[in-house]
Amino acid sequence: MATTNININPRPLPSAPLKQFVIRGISFTYQDAINHLLDFLGADVGAEALRTARRAIQNTLRTFPRMHRWSYYYNHGRINTNGAYATGTVSYDFTGGAYERMLVLAGGTFPAWASDGTIRIGDTNYKIASVVSSTIAMLDSAQSPQADIAAGTKFVIFCDEYLLPLEFISADEGLNKSNFTNLSYVHPREWLSSVENGNNYSSDPYIYTITGHSTLQGRLSFRVYPSPSTSKSFDFLYQKGARQVAIELYTAGTVAASISNGPTTTITATGATFTSSVTGSIIRISADSSDFPTGLDGDNIAEYERQIVGVISSTQIIVDEPVYTTFSGRKYSISDPIDVEQGVMLDPFLRGCEYQVSLLRSKSNASDLYQLYLTSVKQAQAADSKVIQRRSAGPDTYIRPRLASFPLGGNIG
Repeated sequence: MATTNININPRPLPSAPLKQFVIRGISFTYQDAINHLLDFLGADVGAEALRTARRAIQNTLRTFPRMHRWSYYYNHGRINTNGAYATGTVSYDFTGGAYERMLVLAGGTFPAWASDGTIRIGDTNYKIASVVSSTIAMLDSAQSPQADIAAGTKFVIFCDEYLLPLEFISADEGLNKSNFTNLSYVHPREWLSSVENGNNYSSDPYIYTITGHSTLQGRLSFRVYPSPSTSKSFDFLYQKGARQVAIELYTAGTVAASISNGPTTTITATGATFTSSVTGSIIRISADSSDFPTGLDGDNIAEYERQIVGVISSTQIIVDEPVYTTFSGRKYSISDPIDVEQGVMLDPFLRGCEYQVSLLRSKSNASDLYQLYLTSVKQAQAADSKVIQRRSAGPDTYIRPRLASFPLGGNIG
């Protein structure tokens, strides 16, 4: 009987125990995602494969957060509003003055937020375009009086537009902290009708809406009515989008660390140039000076993996957790993290990336991959339940009566 010899070359254990990862866990990075998609393409890898992988990841990061109200993407936001301002009087020069559409304030100074505000003169609102000085402002060309306004005119400046976070997707509830009531959402047309027709500009807001920002393209605004008479804060829950990725792989030079004064969070590089753009990225440090580090599915599992939380200089960074050994001349890699909760969301995210690849390459199996993506999302939705304690319908403030209190009821004689 013939014999077959199989050469087995097991991968070595990492030089440091996996407990080095326990505090924060192993991240899945932009480079990991690209490697996954290149493996997914298999033999169908052309010159444009890397570009296709990048596009697929970016597309999925943009759309995946909207597939479900993921617990991971819930965030707590706060908007600090500005109180109305009505000190002094104004005059307005439509054209021909030192500035076009020039608003001059007498007997007061414009508040710091005036460039984001609206001025109400009589029964009409006008948008302030810019503040030139403490007493001179210019009104918006599309929302300004078309004739001069005499000096001594009374006014009120209010701010009802507040920029929402860049990663904002949708709002849950807005809480007015002054009276602990929830703001009610209304359609933008209802909000505008209230602003234009209402007379209350010194009260607690009770309605809000969300619109595009009046000057910043691609950004959203939180709009309230009435405008508050004093500065207030509003807390709200919202669904955020995934952090965008830009740093695919940076490996210039080597890194070192010293624990002469105990475990350290400072990493020093030689032959590298760090900028503030690496803040938030993941650094993996190899156990040697010859091979670049990888994730758990690679051939050289990193000895250390940390998140960069600060940049001291072009050659020094601060990481989130300390390293526990002195080393120098180590190979390393920096890549942006994929912003998902790995235990629940990573699998459907990868299925989404695979679907995007097939879509970008016009593959015949795109519809099949989309169904796999939806199935994976549904499974993850079920797994996204973060509370397993017993719950029941009805008020959660019910107190069970003592047995000594029985019998109860209006028909007890």
